[in-house]
Order: sequence, then structure tokens, then C-alpha cells
Amino acid sequence: MSVEWERARCIKYKDSGGAWIRIKAPWHKTASGFARAMAVYYAVEAAISGVILLYALGGQQSGLSGDCTQDNDEYNSGTNSWISRTDFPIPKREQFWGSTILGKGYIYCGYNGDGVGYSADCDEYTPGSDSWANKTDANPARYLYASASTILGKGYIYCGFNRNNLADCDEYTPGSDSWDIRTDVPLARRDDSAVTISDKGYVWGGWITTVRSENHEYTPGSDSWASKTGLSPARYRMGTCEISGLGYLFGGNTSAGATGDCKEYSPIANSWTSKTGMTFTRSQAGSGTSEDKGYVYYGVDDAVRAKTCDEYDPLSNSWTDKADGIDPTRYQLASFGI
Repeated sequence: MSVEWERARCIKYKDSGGAWIRIKAPWHKTASGFARAMAVYYAVEAAISGVILLYALGGQQSGLSGDCTQDNDEYNSGTNSWISRTDFPIPKREQFWGSTILGKGYIYCGYNGDGVGYSADCDEYTPGSDSWANKTDANPARYLYASASTILGKGYIYCGFNRNNLADCDEYTPGSDSWDIRTDVPLARRDDSAVTISDKGYVWGGWITTVRSENHEYTPGSDSWASKTGLSPARYRMGTCEISGLGYLFGGNTSAGATGDCKEYSPIANSWTSKTGMTFTRSQAGSGTSEDKGYVYYGVDDAVRAKTCDEYDPLSNSWTDKADGIDPTRYQLASFGI
């Protein structure tokens, strides 16, 4: 395969017909040569196959506090199949979150099911070797669905709970295995959800003493926040993903309980559009993007736990049932896609 570097963080590769295809490579300007090479590998691989492997990690399996798992299950949208991978390191966790940076998966913090309480752990997953490595802890420890996203080769975690609702925004750099404190999110809250769209982070919804509708946009270059058009209705603990420059939220809890809503956010228009709802009402589920389609898996419909997996096609604005996940049914899980 022929691959060439271009300016402005772009690369191009030759397809099987000899045509040059230009794509954006997700490295930061300070990334090492190795990090850039890995970014090229995964960006080209994803562009060619379109398939991003989606992962369901840990989660609550019985409804009893602390009864959570260390499971790491992988979904392949190309084959519509699930396979179990190596469990993530102790502690087993729930109410935590994940993101993908330069072809590796990361899980952060959460509620420690081994009886210790809040977790600060940061663990890195390498899919090629199906292996995990402990990384530098986040600070402070937190749980209750703080959220995470990846922007320009760095990981960001937002908000959460540690005896009080947090407004923290912390940046993780894999190359130095280090954390840096960034400007706080404008509103302290927990149970929020996050997504990255066009190199900016978005923190949606959440809970304080009531359900929230805020939509806050983070620009890492200026380390600044801006308020954008809020969610309607307000909600928390929803799934999110990005498809072709648009943000999507799936389900979550409103003041009336779990919902099956699907909403599309355009950062250019700063507006929301209602889309066809999910086939299964759920919150606290895993979510991700593969082959320009959105996926929602596991979760809970108020009291009923699920392991179903549903695929959203934005072109047809329709949902398709896919292969069920691997037992146990669970919710309050983390997810990422590689």
C-alpha cells in the first residue's frame, strides 16, 4: 500500500484501483513519530475496511450495588458477531467510561466493585495483543458516569461525582502517560455524556438534583468552553456517537424514565433534529460508530437489563436489530471503538 504524508495533519493512500484517497489522521502536533505511524495505520485501516470493532466493558449485572464484571466483549459489525476478549484489570467496575486514542482503548475511573468505592484507575487496551496495561491514575477518583472523549490524540474526562458533583476537565496524554488539568466545564454535574465532533468535545445533559439539558462545547486549542443549544427533553446517562460530522444521542433517562429517543446534533447549525427512535427503550448502554452507522448495546429499560444490540443508519433513518451481546445482561458499562 502506498501512503504519503500531507500538510494539516492529513495523509493519503492509494486504493486497489490506484486512486489516491485523502483522510485526516488523528494525531496531535506534538505526537512522536511512532504515535504518528500508529495513527496512520489505524486511520488507513479504518478507511479501507470501514469496520470499527466495538467493545462492551464491565458494568452492573444484577442491580445490586458493586455486583459488576470485568468482562471485555468485542463486536464486529462486518460479521455481526461478538467474541470475548481479555478481561480488564482489577478492580471490576461499573458507572465508568471509555475512549479510544491512537488505536488503543482506555477506561477511566468508575465505581469499584471490589469494595473500595470510587476508582481512579486508568487502563489501556491494545487490540493487537489483546492485552491491558495500567496507566497513571486520574485525579480525583470519580464515578456516576463522568464522561470521556478523544480530541487530537488526547483523552478528556469531564465532570462526575466524588462526594460532590464535579466540573473537572482533565486531559490525558498517552505518550507521557500524564494528566493535565484544563478549564472546568461550566456546570458541575454527574451522569453526563460526551462526544467529539470535528476536533471539539461536547458534554451533554446530566444530573445535579434534577435532570439537565445543557450542551457545552470544548475547544482544546484555546482551552475554553461555549454554551450551545440544549437537549430537549433534558436527559442523562444516554449513549452517544459521531457520524459524518454530526453528533447523535441515544436513549437515556428523562424525568419520566428511560427513553428510546434518537437525536441528531449539527454543530454548524447548532441545532437538534429528532430521528427515528430505538427499537428498545434503554439507558446506561454502550455505544459507538462503525461503517458510518451508530450502535447501541446492552443497557437497561428502567428495571429490565438487556444484551441486545441495535444499529442506526442515518441515511435511511432506520434501526436494525443485530446479534445479541454475550452474557451477562448488564448496564452502567463503558464502551469504546477501535
